[in-house]
Amino acid sequence: MKISKGARKKIALIIMFAILIGLITFITITTDLSKIPHDSIYINGNSDFISENGIISGSGTADKPYIIENWDIGDSTGIGISVEDTDAYFIIRNCRIHKGGIYFNNVTHGTIDNVICENNWVGIRFNCSSNHTITNSICRSCGDGINLAYSSNNNTISNCRIHSNRYYGIILICSASNNQISNCKVYENSEDGIAFLHSGSNNQIANCSVYKNSWCGIYIRDESNNNTIMYCDVTENSRYGIQIHRGRFDPPSNSNNIHHNNLVGNTHNSYDDSSNSWDDGFEGNYWNDYTGSDANDDGIGDTPYNIPNASNKDKYPLTNPLEISPTVAEERFFIPLFYELIILATLIIVTIGIFAILLIRRHRQVRKHTK
Repeated sequence: MKISKGARKKIALIIMFAILIGLITFITITTDLSKIPHDSIYINGNSDFISENGIISGSGTADKPYIIENWDIGDSTGIGISVEDTDAYFIIRNCRIHKGGIYFNNVTHGTIDNVICENNWVGIRFNCSSNHTITNSICRSCGDGINLAYSSNNNTISNCRIHSNRYYGIILICSASNNQISNCKVYENSEDGIAFLHSGSNNQIANCSVYKNSWCGIYIRDESNNNTIMYCDVTENSRYGIQIHRGRFDPPSNSNNIHHNNLVGNTHNSYDDSSNSWDDGFEGNYWNDYTGSDANDDGIGDTPYNIPNASNKDKYPLTNPLEISPTVAEERFFIPLFYELIILATLIIVTIGIFAILLIRRHRQVRKHTK
């Protein structure tokens, strides 16, 4: 079939248009996922906050923190980002850390925002490090997702997605105290979703979804006292929804407060062999296996819910589930440059093909009508 000069011009314009559409689409779908490759970053002391260590701006003050941003750090035999012995203010933002993780030791005043940690031994690890914020981040396919240890206190974890890790989703251990975990989804981890161990005390979990973990949804042990768990969905965990356990030679974990949670579909919804409160004195938790009645229809069961293995009770079990929906970081995946090019080429070829088919059909229709 001979194509006229005018048709060839149209095809050329279509090809140019297809390339333009492909480029726009390519930029749109990869801008937030592609990072600039960078070697492992090691900062030891405030003087190491320099451009060679990934610092792009800032002076280390509260209003002008150092910024580490838009790096892809992987294929590392050590740590992705390591910060030690600093008290300057800094932010790690919009980075992807794989095969390394983020490690703080004796550090204060850091923020981790919109970071993906994956395929690391530990996603994020704090030792003796306090007054940090971890927000809008994802830790997946690591050993532990987030590990706060050795008096790492007054840290905030919020709006994070922690899943598919080999051990714990989030673990607070060895006197990690006064930390807040809120608006997170913690799921499909191979051990516990969230654990407080060895004097992990005075911490709070609020408005989180903790589900489908292979052991417990939330686990408390070894003199971890005065923790609060409230307004959480704890569902479909393989062993216990919430377990407070002392072990044979361990001290008990007492004075923990658990109220306004949904405990649904766990193999066992609860276990507690210490002395703790499972209501706030007015309202307790929703249990899908509660069999009591609510004669006056006030939303609170007429008889307590018994917590297995001790004398603890939820004295005011709720008869209707709570509405709990944490807002967390959207799942995001990194696209290597090689695959980006394949995507771009595919988009261009498909677009050209569609326009070529339409043009050929149009050309045939014109020939048919001119005969």
